Amino acid sequence: MVVGCTSSQRRSSEDDSAIPAAAVVNYADAKHGLKLAYPGDWEEQGLLKPRGALLVLVAEDESAGLPPTVSVVAQPEQKPGSSAQATELPSIEQRLVERARKQVKDFELVESSDATVAGQPARRVVYDGSRLGMRMRVMNVLTVHNGRGYAIAYMADPLAFDARLGDVQRMIDSVEWIR
Repeated sequence: MVVGCTSSQRRSSEDDSAIPAAAVVNYADAKHGLKLAYPGDWEEQGLLKPRGALLVLVAEDESAGLPPTVSVVAQPEQKPGSSAQATELPSIEQRLVERARKQVKDFELVESSDATVAGQPARRVVYDGSRLGMRMRVMNVLTVHNGRGYAIAYMADPLAFDARLGDVQRMIDSVEWIR
């Protein structure tokens, strides 16, 4: 079983209407059951992945602030007999916001709304704050599939956040469940 397999095959935008960039990279993770496509100008980072991260991408950015970063995170599979609450969207969202309030200085919730990921109900949570002296805006899109919670997180300098938001939304729109 291959985990975090990245295809280096690049396709033109004619081949993939979900990501209208000059080149896309296909990412598939059979163990966690998802695949997605991302623009070829985002670079996959293999070092220093946060716990549970399947994929971490960084976009080139000329500004001196926080570079645009996307991570895809999966919860561990729930053991039989575990609390179902651990994989319910309201519970996942509540834990995310509580953790961010503790870890992010000047935390401000900007948005909490409904969304979808590959046909599954999802929650979109956006907040501002600072960490390690750097201002940031963070968007988390949370969903559950086959009893496992997933988060797609986008983080960037607040002044540069909107510049790459289209790329990130196309990544989210490209997600497919493969099991």
